[in-house]
Amino acid sequence: MDELPQGTILRGERPYKIIKKLGQGSFGITYLATMSTTISGKRGAFDTEVKVAIKEFFMRDINGREGTTVTYGSKGGIYEDYKKKFIREARNLGTLQHPNIVKVVEDFEANNTVYFSMEYISGGNLDAYIEKKGKLSEGETVRIAKQIGKALSFMHNKHILHLDLKPGNIMMREDGTPVLIDFGLSKQYDKDGNPESSTTVGGGTLGYAPLEQAYHRKGEGKDFPMTMDVYAFGATLYKMLTGKRPPEAYRILNDGFPFDQLQGNDVSDALATCIAKAMAPTKKARYQTVEEFITAIEKMGIPTEDDTIIPEEDEDPVVVEVVETGSGPESGNGDKGKKPDDGNNNMLKYITGGIIGFALIIVLAILMNSMNEQKVEETITADSAYAAEEALNPEAEAAPAAAEPNFGIRPEDVVEEAKEVPAEAAEAAEPNFGIRPIEVVEEAKDAAAEAVSAAKAAADAAPVD
Repeated sequence: MDELPQGTILRGERPYKIIKKLGQGSFGITYLATMSTTISGKRGAFDTEVKVAIKEFFMRDINGREGTTVTYGSKGGIYEDYKKKFIREARNLGTLQHPNIVKVVEDFEANNTVYFSMEYISGGNLDAYIEKKGKLSEGETVRIAKQIGKALSFMHNKHILHLDLKPGNIMMREDGTPVLIDFGLSKQYDKDGNPESSTTVGGGTLGYAPLEQAYHRKGEGKDFPMTMDVYAFGATLYKMLTGKRPPEAYRILNDGFPFDQLQGNDVSDALATCIAKAMAPTKKARYQTVEEFITAIEKMGIPTEDDTIIPEEDEDPVVVEVVETGSGPESGNGDKGKKPDDGNNNMLKYITGGIIGFALIIVLAILMNSMNEQKVEETITADSAYAAEEALNPEAEAAPAAAEPNFGIRPEDVVEEAKEVPAEAAEAAEPNFGIRPIEVVEEAKDAAAEAVSAAKAAADAAPVD
């Protein structure tokens, strides 16, 4: 078994307890661990445990293990040489304080090897995120690329190369922030472009490493070869947009860049052209810096979810009025700026609705009363017919009065007048005329009373046989 057993205690400046193995590569094993810390304040203090990740230097093809101690057999010279350089490079990485670069807590030696502890990021890596979604949209890809580009530029300004950039070495925080990890192949260069250690650059990962990375040696070209990270950066965008591993560098050299793969995944020609330039087989044909690559992408104006859409100046603003409840100026709900008679207007609306409904009820009652008094209606109808017949007789001078009792008002006129009550009530209730609610109520009552009186008078005036 290569890894440390669960529960192992490692001691640096503070103790760490191994929980489980997270992963293993050619040069190391990464563990999930906890460390104890104390949180204190003015009122007291308490102890708690924090999750961290611990990287152990362990060369898979050379090292073994006896108990917790790392062994190396006859190849101790190679192992010791790489271990010293790993310590120096780990300490260089500790100087990188950037929001998109994993935070290193400390490095220490134990068990015949070297360790460094760093923040634990629980969101999983970008490779798993891409696999879950199938592929990423242009907007999301650009959002992630901008943040990773800032981290790479920060490293390059300190003359440090990553040399193994790929989705598997980018962790995603739970809020979607990408973080660079795994600097096992990273190199620091001096002002003349020479790596500070004598180790070779390393081949990187197929599909993400350019051709020259496999044979790059100390002092070659006397420059700082940022274009190797630029190539890997372009390949990482290719993976995000297609969901597929990019082709090896020699295939692009021989067969050309696979534009059809990007176009088949609805990637714009402009963005595909940028990625193709970043992954050019010859380093001189690539973007020479990460900033240059990101600037070319930003010029396309691809919106991301971080962008805020601001209306044009000539657009009419949309005003949303928030109505606050309260009983008056002392309600404490911020009545400043509120119209003083808003509450009265609302109350008047409720009263108006009640008046109209009340008037309708009166009209319905009158109509139902007229229908129920069948005898009165039949008598009125009979008298009307009789009066019409008498009108043919010149001696019947009282016929018109008998035919139209109640000062010439006919029954159908009574009904029509009753029907007009709702209209009159609604007109009286209209607040624009300055009528107070009590006046509206009184007027509606009067109109309804007149209608009832007219109907009764018509019925009383008609003689019953």
